[in-house]
Amino acid sequence: METRQPGLARRLAKNTLHSSTGRFASLFVWLILTPPILRTLGSQGFAVWSLFFAVTGYFSALDFGLAAGTVKHVAAARERGEAGEGGAFATLAVLGYVSLAVPWLLLALLCRGALLDWLRIPEAARGATGFVVVAGAVVFACSGLANVTMAALQGCGRFDLANQVSLVIVAEQAIGIPLVLEAGWGLEGLVVNVGIGWALGFALGAWQLRRSQPDFRWESPRRSATHLREVVRFSGPLQLTNIFSVLHNQLDKFLLARFVTLAAVTPYELGFRVVTAAVAPAQLLVVAVLPAAAALHAGESHGRLLELHARARRYVLAVGVATMAGVVGSASRLFAVWIGPGHADAALALRALAIGVGITFTTNIAGAVARGVGRTDLEAWYGGIVFAIHVGLSFVLIPRYGLAGALVAFIAANAIGTTFFMWLLATKLGWARAPILLEPLGIPLLALAGGAAIALLSDHVLPVVRGPVGWASLALVAGAGTAVAAAVIFGTSYIRWSEVRAILFSRRGGAA
Repeated sequence: METRQPGLARRLAKNTLHSSTGRFASLFVWLILTPPILRTLGSQGFAVWSLFFAVTGYFSALDFGLAAGTVKHVAAARERGEAGEGGAFATLAVLGYVSLAVPWLLLALLCRGALLDWLRIPEAARGATGFVVVAGAVVFACSGLANVTMAALQGCGRFDLANQVSLVIVAEQAIGIPLVLEAGWGLEGLVVNVGIGWALGFALGAWQLRRSQPDFRWESPRRSATHLREVVRFSGPLQLTNIFSVLHNQLDKFLLARFVTLAAVTPYELGFRVVTAAVAPAQLLVVAVLPAAAALHAGESHGRLLELHARARRYVLAVGVATMAGVVGSASRLFAVWIGPGHADAALALRALAIGVGITFTTNIAGAVARGVGRTDLEAWYGGIVFAIHVGLSFVLIPRYGLAGALVAFIAANAIGTTFFMWLLATKLGWARAPILLEPLGIPLLALAGGAAIALLSDHVLPVVRGPVGWASLALVAGAGTAVAAAVIFGTSYIRWSEVRAILFSRRGGAA
């Protein structure tokens, strides 16, 4: 029997819409600027640019879940009527990022040469790559501070203000990157520009908190320390999850550089970046779930928590498979129109990574719910299983099969880990396991297969050209796949249009 959640679905939709603006702006800027960055840096330079994001990703994985913890604790404190308590957790997060930045900067300085040797970086690229390794620690600190302020705003229910901070960071990148390329400052200038953007975001986020949330207050380090045990209990397992997640997503870039060539990282990175953009619509639906789950758990609304998971996951799967269907079918045309001919490996990487990431759509909402109820240990087990399988397969397959081996390892690890996590979550929360495990293999899988097949067929029929006509043909091919997948979703009533209309257009705060 379906339980009504007055205003919850509509509130989630509103917060998701706020979050989406900054995210899509970032993706649009990346779409426009990647070709000139690739032309300016060349294949090897772009590979190092890719490794910069991998390095900062590794640093971010060591943040003990500080930003995610801030969202949860601030939202839960507000639900209990203790809005001021949330500031202590935000203070601990800021102190945590600063404390982590210093030793990791020293470690980067000490280990820089050994890392460059292990990756077999050519002599011409060693200077820029070494700078990237060291600067990554500083960028990590700036991004962490900005993310804490955005997390605090989200925990306070001000997703609109958090989105403003995100838009400022994106705007700085949109302005700064062309200036850096035009001035000839190269890779070092691009990295410095990223750090400046995050620093501006932190300044704006702190100001927005002070202006819009009079009940929110930063606590002194001494008073904040009284919550340290609670933070460690929540964030300890989440730290493991973050490490495993980043290692899983970035591992193959380093192994390709080690066992194949540095240039082999570029097609993997291009495919990975496009997939990251393509999954954004589905992932944005998850952002508002964590504070909602934390509030429901704090209010002991266990039935509503189960319904939140069921309803939100249907939407994530529906949006995710519709997007992936268009991406899988139009991969070759996308690179031909966007960058030019000669990127067959990038198209292969895009298709395989899209399938691998698509498998994880079923876990996105589950992960947010697990964090909301404080069971971050479940995510840690999930991340550990995925990484262990991935690293084992990659060390066997990449030296023998190169890029193809990396892609097989990625897909296999995601499939096995996802099955394990959903079984574990359902067991621990007392939910029926069969629907949790089998639902994605029904209508969502049918929609993905049907949409991808139509997009591939359309791709073979239409000629490949560049320019405005090429972009129009790309939109037509990808749109055909997405439309067919959406038709399956709505035609089978997996998602009811009446429900979507109620959430988006109803003027009442209630039934949706």
